[in-house]
This record gives sequence, structure tokens and C-alpha cells, in this order.
Amino acid sequence: MTNFQIKDMQITVITHREEKYRIVAGAQARTMRLRLAAASSQVPMFSLEKKQGVKGPPQKFLVGNIWEIKRSIAEAVAKAGTNGPPASHNSGADVLPFLDPWKKQYGRNGEIFSMLRALQDVTSKAVLSADIPGMGLLPTKTNRERWALEKELRTLILNVVKERNEVGYENDLLQMLLEGAKNGNLSQDLSEQFIVHNCKNIYQAASQTGITASWCLMLLATNQEWQDCLRAEALQVCKGGIPDVDMVLKMKQLAMVINETLRLYPPANVITREAFKDIEFGGITIPKGVNIWTLVTRLHTDPELWGPDAYMFNPQRFANEVTGACKQPHLYMPYGVGPRVCAGQNLALAELKVVIAFIVSKFSFSLSPKYVHKPSLNLVIEPGSGVDLLVKKL
Repeated sequence: MTNFQIKDMQITVITHREEKYRIVAGAQARTMRLRLAAASSQVPMFSLEKKQGVKGPPQKFLVGNIWEIKRSIAEAVAKAGTNGPPASHNSGADVLPFLDPWKKQYGRNGEIFSMLRALQDVTSKAVLSADIPGMGLLPTKTNRERWALEKELRTLILNVVKERNEVGYENDLLQMLLEGAKNGNLSQDLSEQFIVHNCKNIYQAASQTGITASWCLMLLATNQEWQDCLRAEALQVCKGGIPDVDMVLKMKQLAMVINETLRLYPPANVITREAFKDIEFGGITIPKGVNIWTLVTRLHTDPELWGPDAYMFNPQRFANEVTGACKQPHLYMPYGVGPRVCAGQNLALAELKVVIAFIVSKFSFSLSPKYVHKPSLNLVIEPGSGVDLLVKKL
């Protein structure tokens, strides 16, 4: 992988087999990574780089700078977190530590949840090396662990399906999946794949919403004035009752706090798109077949877009919603963007608002002295050491 900079644009190039290219866009609102697939095709690639004025650190044969990136991330994970509340929220630098130096230099249900969690951890370890030709097929320790987890997870989910079929009809989401598979005229193998994959998506989505709620509680615990504001708003709107969707829609300050939480700790930290034809982007030629990676954490904390307090928790910036918070509102994309935007984002937002409104109306809380601020990247950005709170019932 080679990193280079043209004015305010950062490009990273990974060289691999076959004559393909990949670009990654993201850091500082315009970070990009260009992946060339053939080690044997380096000459035309370097010619393309030279013509476009690009340069960067040396790359190793076939694997580019992948090991360097993995080592940088591993060192960041091994580092001790910050005790107590964080001074700022630069999660991009915490979970992608190699970007800033390069830029500066070159410019049951419980079982299923636990199993998915383990699978997510294993998958995150392999994500950077996934594009090395044949790496996903080799019986490495990580691959063997992943295969075993996927097999066991499939068995657990199909056991849940079997129990449901024995019990009979129930009006819930699982029943909808079973009927969809039944009415789809699929073979047994495809029907099971349909059910297992959708169940995995549902479980993972629920887990990600819980992670966002954890970040939100941490931010409120360290910003007592906003916790007090939300509590007053919740008591005024809900009048001591359990909040429902209609109630939380009226809670504007709650929406501001959740938007700010999603800005600092977005569920979708990387978004990928493929160029279906040759295009020009920022003065760079992007060949057909290139995958563009947008690093959302960097877009969400770029001071040029969000102001000098970009790394600080300031929900007030969303007083006039996204259009008033960011110079380029389309760059706010916590759940993705375009036709592949998260299908469950509205449900996730409704769940977050109901949960946070209920908690602040019933409890006051602050950070425990045991809390260690350590954002970790495991496909999503999560609290590496959890969120320890001191909670008092009101």
C-alpha cells in the first residue's frame, strides 16, 4: 500500500495481482486509497502515478503496506486507554492510527449474540488482508476460527427456527422471515441461507444500536448540562410515562444529542463504492473497476467542514439539523448513503431515542473512575473497555 498526497487529497495505493485499481476516499473529507491488482503490472501503475503527480512510502512486493497498517492498528489496540473522560473525540485517529502520520509525511439469543460478537472480532482481524490473492482460502488460524464460528452460528440459528416450527405461528419478525423463505420457491439450502443471513443481519444491527447507545450514555455522563436538558425535555414531553415514538419525535434536544453521537462514533465507519466507468475525481483519474472507500470518521470530524470544535461534543451544532451543522451536509452519513443506506436506520434511531429518553427520565449517571476511554475498531467503533457508569435512580 502506498500513501501519497496531492494538495489536500490523500491517496493510498495497494499493489496486488491482476490489472485492477482501488481507490479509497475519506480522510479530511477527501481521503482515497487506490488499489492496483497486479504486482506484475507495477510499471503502468507507477507511470500513472507519475503522470498524476503522486508519491508515497515504499511498498512491498504483492502485499503493499498491508502489514504496516495491521501492525499500526495492533499497536493502537495494545495501548492503554485514557482513564476518565476524554478531552476530545477523535475516534478516527484512535482506530485508524496510520492515517495521520502518512498524511503528515506525504500530505441462545445470548449464545447467538456471543457467537456473532466472536465472529465480528475474527472478521475485523482479516479485513485488511482479505484482498491478498487466495488469503481467504488458506487454512490460517484466523480463517479456521472464522469457519468454525460460522458453522456453529448457522447451527444455532437453525435450531431456533426448528423450535419455532414446533411451537407454531407467532406474529413477529422471525415468522416473517420464515414465510418469506417458504414463499420464495427456494431450494432447502438457499432457504436456510436466506434465513441464517437475515437473522445474522438482525442480530448484528441490534448489537450496533446498543453500541451507539453506550457511546451516547458516555457522552451524556461527561456533559452533565446536556443530560439535565434531556431529562427536563423528557419529563415535559413524557410526563413521567414510558416514552413512545410519537413522544420522542417532539424531543428536539434528544435528536440533537443522538445526531452528535452518531457524528463522533458512526456505526458505518467505512463506505465502499465501485466505479463502473473511468471517471475524473479531484483531478485524479479513477479507472473502471476501482473501489472507492469513504472513511466516515474522518469526514465527520474534519475541522474544515464542522468548525474548530469538530472533535468536541457539541449537540448545539444540530440546532438547525444537518444543513446547519456542516458546510457540506451530504458528508454526514452515519448509516451510509445512497441506495445502499442502512435499511434499518429509522428503526435504529427510534430505538435509540426511546431508550435514551427512558434512561435520562428515570436515572442520573456519571462516569465511573473505572472507565477507560479506548475506542476500538471491530467492524464498528465500540468502547474497547466498555462504559462504566455510576447510576442513581431518581
